[in-house]
Amino acid sequence: MEKPIQIVIEDLRETIAKDINDTKLPACFVTPIVKDIYEQCVALEKQQYEQAKRTYEDSLKSNTTNKKAE
Repeated sequence: MEKPIQIVIEDLRETIAKDINDTKLPACFVTPIVKDIYEQCVALEKQQYEQAKRTYEDSLKSNTTNKKAE
């Protein structure tokens, strides 16, 4: 059985917090790093959304074409 998403999210948060704390870097160094990672996540999320949207639109076109051919 796969872990529920809530547990996966909590595990990720704990791992990230632990890793950040283990570096013992001052917050003034950690903050820009975390900000950069966040911006990369936002860009990836946009790419995934656009890909899912294209896939969905292509499947709609394909279904419409198949229905016309019948």
